[in-house]
Amino acid sequence: MKKLFFIFSLLGVVITAIGCSNHQKQVNATEATSKIPLLEKQNKSVIEDVNVEKFSTLIAEKKVQLLDVRTPEEWQEGIINEAIKMNYYDDNFSEQLKTLNKNEPIYVYCKSGNRSRKAATQMEEMGFTKIYNLVGGFSAWRGAAKNVSK
Repeated sequence: MKKLFFIFSLLGVVITAIGCSNHQKQVNATEATSKIPLLEKQNKSVIEDVNVEKFSTLIAEKKVQLLDVRTPEEWQEGIINEAIKMNYYDDNFSEQLKTLNKNEPIYVYCKSGNRSRKAATQMEEMGFTKIYNLVGGFSAWRGAAKNVSK
């Protein structure tokens, strides 16, 4: 009798363990499925680093928000297509960025591409939806003999 009780008890424990493990697999599968859109969103970058040719094509297509984040001294060398000038080093740079439309693409450049990349990261954190950063900056633009206005 004790043996029979022991066998049924052991059988109950095994069945319970199997049932719980299947439930955990279902929960894990549901959690993994629900995280897929989040991962897709995280993998979709807001910032795209583009070369001179692609940048030139993108800004030529239509009226765009073209942002030059160089200093006033650097602007003396010229600017690209009447760009909006916002000095990255200004104390109120973040406030100036708020004047731009977050839901429209931003095309940003600096002298070499480093400052504009930092500005792009800052804009991404502020909720901008699409940012194109000119790799090599204004130096690459001039090196490719692209048009510059004074």
